[in-house]
Amino acid sequence: MYQKHRQLRLLILFFLIITFNSCSSKYQGTFEVIKYHLSENKWPCIVKFEDKNYFVIDYIRKYYDGKLIAYQGCASEGLYTDDFEKNEKYSKEDEEVKQLLISKTRNQITFFNKIYNIQRVNKDSIYVKLIDKDEYYIFIGNIPE
Repeated sequence: MYQKHRQLRLLILFFLIITFNSCSSKYQGTFEVIKYHLSENKWPCIVKFEDKNYFVIDYIRKYYDGKLIAYQGCASEGLYTDDFEKNEKYSKEDEEVKQLLISKTRNQITFFNKIYNIQRVNKDSIYVKLIDKDEYYIFIGNIPE
């Protein structure tokens, strides 16, 4: 009787370990997504580019271990910030991207089920251009393949 209980406990422990490992995030550490577009006009959140154009930062989303922890967006008077670690209140748009979903192949990034061609890689940063738009993403951090 004791032998069967012990085997059952070991079997349950084994399945709990498998379940825990499969549920843990494959994303480790900090990861940031910056979305921006090119403009000839000055906005509150800009980076000057080639003396006549500006990179206008639309938003920055910061993830930690695959979970969205902060959002910074460009507002009329500067940056608007949501700190989800403190208040845990996500907007509808943020709720859809709350859990990071990104992967990389040799020449492409799959970001929330949309595929983008990699334009440039610089150490831990990957630059992509949105198709048919003058909008861009910068992905900063380690992306699993």
